[in-house]
Amino acid sequence: VTLDVNIETTLVEEIKRRQIAEAQLHDLEQLFEQRITERTEALRQSEQLHRVAFDLAPAGMAYADAADHFTKVNETMCEITGYTEAELLGMTCAELTFPEDLARHNQLLEEFQSGRAPKYSNEKRYVRKDGSIRWVATSISLVTDSKGTPLHSIRVVRDITERRATTDALRLASSAMEATANAVFITDIEGIIQYVNPAFTNMCGYSSAEAIGQTARLVRSGVHDLDFYKQLWGTILAGGIWRGRTVNRHRNGRNYVSEQTITPVKDAQGMITNFISVQQDITLQKQAEDRLRVSEICYRRLFEAAHDGVLLLNPDTCKITDANPFMTTLLGYPRAQLLGKELFEIGLLKDEVASQEMFEKLKTDQQVRYENLPLETTDGRHQEVEVVANVYDEDGHAVIQCNIRDITVRKLAEDILR
Repeated sequence: VTLDVNIETTLVEEIKRRQIAEAQLHDLEQLFEQRITERTEALRQSEQLHRVAFDLAPAGMAYADAADHFTKVNETMCEITGYTEAELLGMTCAELTFPEDLARHNQLLEEFQSGRAPKYSNEKRYVRKDGSIRWVATSISLVTDSKGTPLHSIRVVRDITERRATTDALRLASSAMEATANAVFITDIEGIIQYVNPAFTNMCGYSSAEAIGQTARLVRSGVHDLDFYKQLWGTILAGGIWRGRTVNRHRNGRNYVSEQTITPVKDAQGMITNFISVQQDITLQKQAEDRLRVSEICYRRLFEAAHDGVLLLNPDTCKITDANPFMTTLLGYPRAQLLGKELFEIGLLKDEVASQEMFEKLKTDQQVRYENLPLETTDGRHQEVEVVANVYDEDGHAVIQCNIRDITVRKLAEDILR
């Protein structure tokens, strides 16, 4: 009986252990199923996200096989190349590459696929389906299995045509500023110098290292007052272009005169970010202008104070353009009545034919001299005059100057002596 009881007890305990084991196994199976389900869902979501990211990527995306044939492309890749998805599948990247860029593409691709280069990254040109050219930045990544064997490659292609155009334009502008004979410097909104070209150094004596970080006060001469600079800054801060002459100081202490233009630079929002100043040294020109002005003043004083009559005429029209005070007194005409008349109209030559003859002689001989010409004034007085006419150049234009001397008294004295 005792043996039977022990056997029964052992069986019961074994049954309980099996039941517990079966329950634990069931729990494990449920846990595994749950984890498999979760991982499957995660993988599905990951694949879905990858597919969405691939399809909607702002860059061109493409899968390619070991022979470099496209096996999958996104919409952006189609937009960049101009081909449909069906047309791109089976094509190679080499078929899209501009002929002059093909050798470099093949070299980089071979180095990457052989493992000699850690990555493929290249800027090159694509030929679109319509024949137009687009610049692209391309990078390639390899997808491998667990053993490292390449399965396929993923390409990322970005259209950089506009960026290249901007970069080329900036490079060209920079080269132009470096080469121009005019001094150029660029400041920020506060007037801090950020760039100077070689011509700036030649003009003011300060190197790029000395000028950058300083303000334009670096070359101030002290000639201009505060109101001058207030007007200048008021113009450019309002978005206007300032043009004018400034007297600046060279590094060696001498002053020089420059013709200057300051232009505001605005960002996409219309905010002023920089100022570009272009200057030309006109010191020699200014000195020449000053000498000319002094010369003109001296000439005008001689013209006004001369004790001979002086007439200026236009060779093309044969008309008087100016007359000095002595001439108006000699003739009795106000200056305004003399202007625009020909010589025969004021009684200096007998008629229009004589006037034309004088002008023709001036064209060939550049000078004409008349002695003992009779002249009748507005009040009927008869006088004898000596006329010397010359042609000279004034700022590239021919001008005739007639000097008329009253010789009436001299002629009377000669007649008495005779």
